[in-house]
Amino acid sequence: MKKKINLGCGSITKEGYINIDINYYKGVDMLLDLNKHSYPFEDSSIDFIYTRHCLEHLDSVKLTLKEMCRVLKEKGTAEIIVPHFTSNGAFQDLTHKHFFAYHSFDYFQTQEQHKFNGFMLYTKKIRLVFGKKIQVWNWLIEPLVNMFPDVWEGSFLKSYPAIELRVVLEKRKC
Repeated sequence: MKKKINLGCGSITKEGYINIDINYYKGVDMLLDLNKHSYPFEDSSIDFIYTRHCLEHLDSVKLTLKEMCRVLKEKGTAEIIVPHFTSNGAFQDLTHKHFFAYHSFDYFQTQEQHKFNGFMLYTKKIRLVFGKKIQVWNWLIEPLVNMFPDVWEGSFLKSYPAIELRVVLEKRKC
């Protein structure tokens, strides 16, 4: 059976996962301050990490990703969902400490200090997400923007905000 964790789950817990948060909510399995960078899991013991709207609240994205890399098995994956910097929500919440663009996670694949015992987290998949309940035309815009994300982020088009960035990282040998 695959070992999966849901980091910073808040009240949104997932069946079949170890649900982890700093606060107790119904369904939380483990109380843990994710800013303390020694998660109570052995090296290479986790198959999958899911975290949604959590990373932007933590003190250090770098140290958090290094800890994720430590606990993931080789070829294990982490799905990370964060608000995109063009989203109003990215700046409305005063507890957000970090802001993310399409290439934000590229940084961690080029820096020697993000290795853990010869492994790094590499981007397997990345996608910008637009709110579809509010604006129906987002169903048409989202695929187009994801074909040309640099054009969109670097132009006036970013005045048409994405709500989230969804990234899947995979632990691989360097």
